[in-house]
Order: sequence, then C-alpha cells, then structure tokens
Amino acid sequence: MCPDSPTDPSDGTARRAAARRAAALVEPGMTLGLGSGRAVLATIEALRSHLGDAITTVTAVCASPGTERAAEQAGIAPVPLTASTDLALVIDGADELTTGLDLLKGGGGALLRERLVITAARRFVVVVEAPKLVARLGETRRLPIEVVRFGTQATARRLSLLVGDPRLRLEDDGNPWITDEGHLLLDAEIPADASLALLHTQLLTTPGVVDHGLFLGLADEALVGRDDGTVTSLVAGRS
Repeated sequence: MCPDSPTDPSDGTARRAAARRAAALVEPGMTLGLGSGRAVLATIEALRSHLGDAITTVTAVCASPGTERAAEQAGIAPVPLTASTDLALVIDGADELTTGLDLLKGGGGALLRERLVITAARRFVVVVEAPKLVARLGETRRLPIEVVRFGTQATARRLSLLVGDPRLRLEDDGNPWITDEGHLLLDAEIPADASLALLHTQLLTTPGVVDHGLFLGLADEALVGRDDGTVTSLVAGRS
C-alpha cells in the first residue's frame, strides 16, 4: 500500500481545475511527457475537451502503464523515450510542493520513470491541489527511495544514517511493492533540519539506491487548484 496516502476528501474540483489549465498548454501535434497518478489522469480527461478530435495528433511518452492505457483510450498515441525524443512539455503531479517549486514525488511508485521523462522535456508543469503546498518537503509524506533487491536490508541500514526509519513498502497482501523497473521501495522520514540539496546527493551516492523522490529545481511552473475552482500559477524564479 502507498504510505501516508489518506483517502482524498475532496470532490476533485481542485484537481480538475488545475488539470484544465495544464491541458490548455497543449497544442495539436505536440509530443508530451505524461507522469502518473490522479492529476495526470485528470489532465488526460481535460485534453479530450480541449483538443476534441485533434487529440489524435498528440503523442506522449508515459511514465506508467496506467497512464499509457488512459492516453490510448483518449486517442493519444504512446511513444517510447529514445535518444532523439523531443518532449515539448511534461505534465505530472506531486505529493508535496514548496513555493520554490521543489517537489516530493513517488507516492505511486513511478518516480524513476517520471524523472527520466521530466529530464527529457523542455518544460515541466506540475498539477497539484492546494493542500499539497507545504513549507518544507516531508511535512505530510515520507520520502520514497527506490533500491535494488540485492542487499536491501544493508541498504536500509546505510540509509538510516541519512534519513529516519526507512521502511520497506508493501502491497496489501504483505508482499514487497515492486516498481515497474523491478526494484523495491523504502519510505523514510526527511529530517526537519536536512539540507535537501545535500541529501539528494547523499542518497544517490549510497550503494543500492537507484533513485529517490526529491525532485529539486526541475519544475518550471506549478498549477495549484483550489476547491472553489480557482487556480494559482507558481513560476520558477518568482517569489
């Protein structure tokens, strides 16, 4: 099960409002990057209304099988991520967001593929609801860390020197959660006094770690939806 993922109490108004703003950025013929999760699924639905029949001219690199299925059903043709793929725009959600546009991602387990898609794009726009806006990353969610299967306990021990209480993510049946790339996930607490830039580097240089959920300095814009249907745009480099 996903850690720290309470039932969504809203009716989805905020998410849909932000998704419509994101969909309005898409033009016929674009090649997009699409992440995973509810915000991306809402954006795909918004693209149906925004583009109409022209949606079939849009192609997308999708970060998860679920996103790929939803894109195909909407008429968007999935394409692979290759050395020559030119993504005009990537749209994705986040589990937490700061006003400086640092993100915590990976609640749905697709963080590695999401990072690969995001870093291949010319522009990255985040779609979130207002409650996900936090003063510091780690306030409401644990940090997902993707690790190789071999020596997982040893990796967790090393990580415990950097983060708090790394726990193996489990499925509802008690078996380990397996990512799309065949790895495991550890979910840990971010120390309140941690330097996130330093922690980013420390995690990636820890033997056994493949990736983690700190997405720092990657987003160009965040569209923050609210329950009244309004949307606030946060742009990188602006306070």
